[in-house]
Amino acid sequence: MSSTIAGILLLVTYLAFIVYAMKGKNLMVGFFVLAIIWAAISGTSFKDILSTVIQGGIVGNAGLIFTIMFGAWFGRVLVDTGITSSIIRKAVELGGDKPLVVGILLSIVTAAIFTSSFGSGVVIAVGIIILPILMALGMPKVLAIVSFIMSIASGTIINAVYYNQLVTMIPGVEYNQIVPFCLAAIGVNELIIFLMMFFGLRKSKKVHNWAAQAKQAAGEASAPVISFVVPIIPVIMAAVFKWPTLPSFLFATIMALILTGRVFKQPKSIVDLLSKTLYDGFSDVGLLIGMLCMLHVFTAAAGLCTPIFQELLGGVIPSNIYVIVI
Repeated sequence: MSSTIAGILLLVTYLAFIVYAMKGKNLMVGFFVLAIIWAAISGTSFKDILSTVIQGGIVGNAGLIFTIMFGAWFGRVLVDTGITSSIIRKAVELGGDKPLVVGILLSIVTAAIFTSSFGSGVVIAVGIIILPILMALGMPKVLAIVSFIMSIASGTIINAVYYNQLVTMIPGVEYNQIVPFCLAAIGVNELIIFLMMFFGLRKSKKVHNWAAQAKQAAGEASAPVISFVVPIIPVIMAAVFKWPTLPSFLFATIMALILTGRVFKQPKSIVDLLSKTLYDGFSDVGLLIGMLCMLHVFTAAAGLCTPIFQELLGGVIPSNIYVIVI
């Protein structure tokens, strides 16, 4: 098969995949099928497709998969130990009768939580507390949702889980190297959120503190103030002490149990708590991990097609780094 025909087939199948994805179809299936097609077009043997593309694509990213799982587990630990809800309640108390102040404090708190937490379960657990508060403050629903999502994004900028996803494509960059840039980006993002709230709340009615209280649910754990540092412990351990990601999450989990007093007050419940949060955390990211596995299978197949793209598009794709970034 000539490079021209092969290149055309690659582009046509890729466009077909885009249409498939835009229709809301299953990406896990789409990536896998596209990977097999691309590997076949590149001339790869059936044996190499099994070993290099499928086996290699999945196993080669085992470290990333475990990072995602431990990030989701740690996020569930923050929720179930009461650290997350306690931090939010304290932010509302400090904000008093000033909706803008409360909104900004909740944005900062959300960002802090997601500097290390990961998974849809934590997003939901935090969202069901924060969104009603923001709307009780008189914030329009769209502004409340957008500011909440952007606050999550602030934290994920420096989240070690996302770093481990990206470093597989750009190897050689240490976590502590990206911290200054991440902090600057977080500052810019929080400034934009502040401006959104400032202009969005100007016409809203003044509310009282009691209208936006984050009430403690029956049976919900309450965490001491000293435990509020736990969400940023993984970042500190990885950025300052240059610990690997997984030990950072494990250490932060242990500190969550110690600082909330569970080690001393409820030693028998620790195993149950860890088992439950482990199960819930892994369940939160199960489908995501499946999709990422197939994504890396596709990435392995795409690597085999590099010579075809180089010959077909080598003179078209820019080589200047700034042009590529733009």
